[in-house]
Amino acid sequence: MPTVMTNEQRQSEQSGEGLLLIHETRHLGVGDISRYRITIDKQKLTDQKIDIDQLFIKIKNNENALLNPVYLTGPYSFYCDIRPYNYNEDKPFKGKEIIPFVENLKPNEKFKSTLLFNENSNIKGTSIYSWTIDIISQLAVLTFPKLKYSIKVGTSKRSTRMRSKKRKVDSVEGIKCEEWDTKSLWNLPPKYPDKPVHLVIITHGIFSNVGCDMLYMKDKIEEKTYPMDDPINPNIIVRGCMDNMGNSARGIHHIGRRVGKYVVKILDELNKTYNVNKISFIGHSLGGPTQSMAVHYAMMKRPDLFHPETGVKPINFIALASPFIGVIGDYPLYISLPLDVGTFGLTGRDLNLRYTPLASKDGLYIDDPKYQNQENPKLILEILPQLPVRKLFERFIHRTAYANIVHDGIVPLRTAALLYLDWSSLSKVKKIQKKEAAKTEAAAKAGTKRSDVDTENTDLPSETSSTPQAARTKSVGEIPKEDMDKKAAVQWAMPQALIHSRKNKKFGRAQVTDVSSDSESETTPPTEQSYEDEKFVAPKEASTMLSALSVLTAPVPSQEYIKDPSSRKDLIVHDRVYHPEDLPEPHYNDRSAISRVLYPNENVNRIQERIARTWQETMDWRKVLVKIQPDSHNNIIVRRRFVNLYGNVAVSHMVEEHFGVEACEKLRSSLSFQKLRRNSTPEHLSNFDSKQRVDPNANNIYRSSPYPIFETNRDDTYSRLNTSDSEQYELKQIQLVKTDSLQSLKNIIKMGLEAESSGANALNMLNCQHDVLNNIDRNVDDINVYNRMANNNISQLKGYKKYYSSPSIQDDMSNAITYDKYYSPGKRKVHAYDINYPYSIDLSPSEDIKEPMSRELQNRIPRYAQHRHKLEFDFSSPVDDIDSSINKALDEISCISHKLRSIARETSYELDCQLYRLSCTEDAIQKVSCKVQRNTGNLDSII
Repeated sequence: MPTVMTNEQRQSEQSGEGLLLIHETRHLGVGDISRYRITIDKQKLTDQKIDIDQLFIKIKNNENALLNPVYLTGPYSFYCDIRPYNYNEDKPFKGKEIIPFVENLKPNEKFKSTLLFNENSNIKGTSIYSWTIDIISQLAVLTFPKLKYSIKVGTSKRSTRMRSKKRKVDSVEGIKCEEWDTKSLWNLPPKYPDKPVHLVIITHGIFSNVGCDMLYMKDKIEEKTYPMDDPINPNIIVRGCMDNMGNSARGIHHIGRRVGKYVVKILDELNKTYNVNKISFIGHSLGGPTQSMAVHYAMMKRPDLFHPETGVKPINFIALASPFIGVIGDYPLYISLPLDVGTFGLTGRDLNLRYTPLASKDGLYIDDPKYQNQENPKLILEILPQLPVRKLFERFIHRTAYANIVHDGIVPLRTAALLYLDWSSLSKVKKIQKKEAAKTEAAAKAGTKRSDVDTENTDLPSETSSTPQAARTKSVGEIPKEDMDKKAAVQWAMPQALIHSRKNKKFGRAQVTDVSSDSESETTPPTEQSYEDEKFVAPKEASTMLSALSVLTAPVPSQEYIKDPSSRKDLIVHDRVYHPEDLPEPHYNDRSAISRVLYPNENVNRIQERIARTWQETMDWRKVLVKIQPDSHNNIIVRRRFVNLYGNVAVSHMVEEHFGVEACEKLRSSLSFQKLRRNSTPEHLSNFDSKQRVDPNANNIYRSSPYPIFETNRDDTYSRLNTSDSEQYELKQIQLVKTDSLQSLKNIIKMGLEAESSGANALNMLNCQHDVLNNIDRNVDDINVYNRMANNNISQLKGYKKYYSSPSIQDDMSNAITYDKYYSPGKRKVHAYDINYPYSIDLSPSEDIKEPMSRELQNRIPRYAQHRHKLEFDFSSPVDDIDSSINKALDEISCISHKLRSIARETSYELDCQLYRLSCTEDAIQKVSCKVQRNTGNLDSII
């Protein structure tokens, strides 16, 4: 790169045309994004005599303007935003500079803005300035169109407007432009390649995509986890299946099976390079049932992937506004009927709880004989949590469901929250909020009036404050008197059956049982009468049509909202962990057949209740309700960074609670405890009762909740304790802790005694080994004696051989052969004693030597050496027979000696092992004794 401008560049700069620094043209399809990071070293520009305070940028949609009205198959537009280096959605953004973005850059339209060189874009402590630019395709339905755009960055407006094809990008030092496409953004490596990896799978909803719509959530997870320190860094990899873009209407089974195949494939691929040992799933809308089907499919096809010892550990199962129990119970008839006939394909029928025959059953059922007698349901939403996959869902450390409490008619609150909630408390909170709002409004009005009086009547005496008018003015917290409610007056005269509609009853049936009140105990479920007495108000249900239209008509956040987090009023209104024991009794278990005729929704309600209970009867669920502005269904995942920023409260909460520093620390501690629990099976762990829960406000280190992350954040409003019973409850918990401590101490003492007994056994074994070694030594001495005798026998054999070879002996043998031929036909073997020579050689040890030898050593001696053998040979070749016999004896003696040396080596090694085990046992006994002393001190302090 040149250090100074060329003459041509200098002339263009002086003529006012400016320099064209960046010019790119790209095509984007459905789910595609282009991300640019422009980095400029201003000092280097100054060195090249380029003195500027801002750059000009222009992004143009190069599609034909005739595509503007075509929306259903498109839209053929782009979303664009520009973010300075120091911008963060969760921190205040100083200055009057605006954050430029465009919601829909339509065909043949241009988006123009400036890149300012100021403190917001400056990398602190350097002369470098940086900006990030996102260009996102808005295509949602069709997969084949490609939208063309162009981006230009120059030092003047004129440089970005010039259309000459001959105009080239000016080469200037100090300017760097990095670009990422969809594939590169969704395939980033982990921070630590050599350490275990936590894989996060993100799944999109219907008519959506992973690449663009779930990008904000992916960015936030990576921004949160990447800077963490090494010991607690989860080493995240975020991936998403892009095979279902444009095909999300083909049924939950079809799209879930595709995601399941992707999960299996990506795990196998990543494990070739990294060590993936944890996995999490995050799904939005239809992505919740889809990822459930993916887990179901992967478990059926590849159960080894989730093996408790060798497979990946399931960590988070998160669903945001997901219809786990279908939507038919909350949709009006004019919407549910089109779903039945296939407006949204098989997916619409699945969500409407309709069975579709002749569909594929791949990955739904298991052939294990253990589950052959299990009754398999037909509806896909009911199949997902069935055994044996339910056991895998139970192993997830966190199961969290986020739901919109208002403005979401696409996936209403009941189905997104799995039916069962503390509806009564929500109603109370709503009333409290209304009262607080009324108080605030009254205070504001009263304050205004008082300030007017004070300014106009400053000379009034102080006694005026005692007048009734002044008293009313001073009571700023008083709720103003309301006019007569005409609707309430009409209802007073109407039959009560018409006033209390069945709308309230469907929420009352889903009320959890652990609501504490003055009139009811903790275990007594509230009755319908109690709701009527408390004037239970059902939450307002959002309109499905208005929710669908809000995608086009929803308000866009203001610059103040984007730049100042304190101005945002979106909030978490409910955050609680629901346990299986919180479920009420089933309402539709024993219902008469005639009820199906009298109540048309009887069958639907029964199915929804059955699905909801299957998900929750054996699993804890954390349910988080959020209050977000319209288009809340898309806002809850921040589908577009600034257009849907109202949902940042939900995304930030999800990221912080599941991937934040505190969450990672607690997850690490939890996994360490689980590992310790698997490796040790003392009595106090095997008898551990996970259902015993301690008051979360007591800060007790013995808390046994399987949700350590969530239990500490539990709201006091939803505490199970009554104020009057809190002291008694604390005493019970203290007594429980004392009992636990005593039991633990007893178990530790028992372990110490067992260790001492093991040490004694080890000493006995060591003594036995010493005895064995002594026996071996004696046996070795015996063998040496045996070897000496064998050598003597060999020497005798050699003497006999020499004697036998003399001429006189040869004559005697020839006479014997002649005699043999005269008296007996055939060839005859003659023993050595037949010629009165001592050729019978005894190769076995003598009886006095054989006695002290151990039985084991006798078994190792060759069989022929344990018996008396007489050497036989043919008179035709006596010399050869004697040589072979001598060699054979020598070979056997060598084999015996080799085996004895092996025995000695093995015994010596075993002795060393025993000595090492003894030293380890002594160390273990010392450690146990230290623990016993320490626990004795702890017990004394507790008592």
